[in-house]
Amino acid sequence: MADKEQNSDEYEYAELDTFNPEPESEEIPGMENAANAFTPGHKPVNVRRNAMIVIGLFLAVVIVWKFVGLLFSGSKSTDAASPMDVASAPVSTPPVVQPVQPAAPLPTPVASQPLPSPVSAAPAPDSALVRDVNQKLSALELGQNSTRQEVSAVTGQLESIGSNMQKLTAHAAAMQKMIESLAATVEEQSREIAVLTARTAPKVRPVAKTPSPPRVVYYIQAVIPGRAWLVSSIGNTLTVREGTPIPGLGVVRLIDAQQGRVVLSSGQVIRFSQQDS
Repeated sequence: MADKEQNSDEYEYAELDTFNPEPESEEIPGMENAANAFTPGHKPVNVRRNAMIVIGLFLAVVIVWKFVGLLFSGSKSTDAASPMDVASAPVSTPPVVQPVQPAAPLPTPVASQPLPSPVSAAPAPDSALVRDVNQKLSALELGQNSTRQEVSAVTGQLESIGSNMQKLTAHAAAMQKMIESLAATVEEQSREIAVLTARTAPKVRPVAKTPSPPRVVYYIQAVIPGRAWLVSSIGNTLTVREGTPIPGLGVVRLIDAQQGRVVLSSGQVIRFSQQDS
């Protein structure tokens, strides 16, 4: 492979030698006439025309040189790089430069212009470097594809969650309406139950209260040791001893003649009335 590339390089350089004439041996037409124009005894020539001819020839040589260099550099880079690694690109034709009409120069001797040095061909790209770059580009494309897939999956999940949230919101609204309807039904049934209960409840008849008899209060009318005479608030008199029962008050437990009192079993004490005292 190296021998083949070396042979192709030698062939290209040989072609360059055939296409590029020796600048030393090339004689530009009109240069001798322009030089003889200033020699004594020589007939004057048209200096402007000769200058235009020299400039046009120079521009033509430069354009041809550039074009040939681009062709050979493009062919060399195409041969060095494999077709699987480097994509072929069309060779762009350089635009033709139109010669600019210069202003009328002063009659000066035209000096010979040196031709440009041959342009060295661009080095062929390294196939390993191109392969590495292609691998990195492929890895980046794979990463971008996986990222796009993940983004698409997350977007789908978000859309699914959004639709589920909408469904849950709709279900919650329906449940709220059902609860409100049930609450209204329960309230209406409660009113109906209250009405039915009021209708079926037994009527309470007012009970006539019998007037309670007035409370009978006893006072001591006279007292001696072991016996006492009592008089009630309604005018009844009663003689009692210890152990005598008094209706509604209890049994006589003690008759104290000195202090003027009668103690009953209920704890009530009978004394003289205020009028008697």
